[in-house]
Amino acid sequence: MKSFLNWIKASPTAHVILWAIGLNVIMECLCRRTPLGVFLALRNPVMFLLGCGILVLTLAPALFFRRRVFFLTLVSLFWLGLSIADCIVTGYRNSPISAIDLALIPSAFSMLPRYFKPWEIVLIGTGLAGALVGLGILFWKTRKRKVNAPHAAYTMLGAIGVVAALMVTVRATGLVPRNFPNLADAYRDYGFAYCFSCSALDRGISRPWDYSEQRMSQIITELESDRLDGALDMDPNIIFVQLESLFDPTRVEGIEYSQDPMPNLRALRSRYPSGYLTVSSVGAGTANTEFEVMTGMSLD
Repeated sequence: MKSFLNWIKASPTAHVILWAIGLNVIMECLCRRTPLGVFLALRNPVMFLLGCGILVLTLAPALFFRRRVFFLTLVSLFWLGLSIADCIVTGYRNSPISAIDLALIPSAFSMLPRYFKPWEIVLIGTGLAGALVGLGILFWKTRKRKVNAPHAAYTMLGAIGVVAALMVTVRATGLVPRNFPNLADAYRDYGFAYCFSCSALDRGISRPWDYSEQRMSQIITELESDRLDGALDMDPNIIFVQLESLFDPTRVEGIEYSQDPMPNLRALRSRYPSGYLTVSSVGAGTANTEFEVMTGMSLD
């Protein structure tokens, strides 16, 4: 036991691992918006371990720098900033933040007055300024440490191996679905680090290998040929209205109405084909549903 404690005290790798575990605990509490969030996360220990592995992978490059503590703090502030932003954002909307939200930061400044009071905006600005000043002080005050490049490289390779093995395991065993039907539930079930990392890596459908101007012209020619042959004599008359704020109030349990609150829609449903769709995303990530409905292409 004593030798193990001595290893933890002396090993930079042990420092990174412990740092990652502590950081993941804080992030899971913020993600679930409760101090008990880590206990909820530990109900799925494999995903909690995978989250720690992802954090180790992002923290390990600090071992290549002499000011190790500064760079560990810098990476940690990045993850904590994302977690805090997610905690705040989910209080206003059902959808958690993802990597694509980082591209929307410039437009977010114009939206701040709609969500925060002036004193809250000043408080946020003061906090950011204080963090920058604190980082500057930490950079100059941090003690320089000797860099062991081979040891740092082994730590990086070990983290890559562990994360890759866990990723293959959770995908192969079906522990984590390929697509998340509900992003908010996914973040709570599988952890912030994993879900946010997936949003950064999975940026949509890749370009088809045979995509070209010539291929598109060929498809157009084939469609025109089908039309001339009579295969496409009648174009379908479809009006597609996507309105997420619309719902049928009569489906709310325990409420009765003196008259139909949606008579026009009910009349249209009685005259034309109608029904319900089973969709791929509910509550968040509904752009996937829009894509499937408008194109007829399944994301799978």
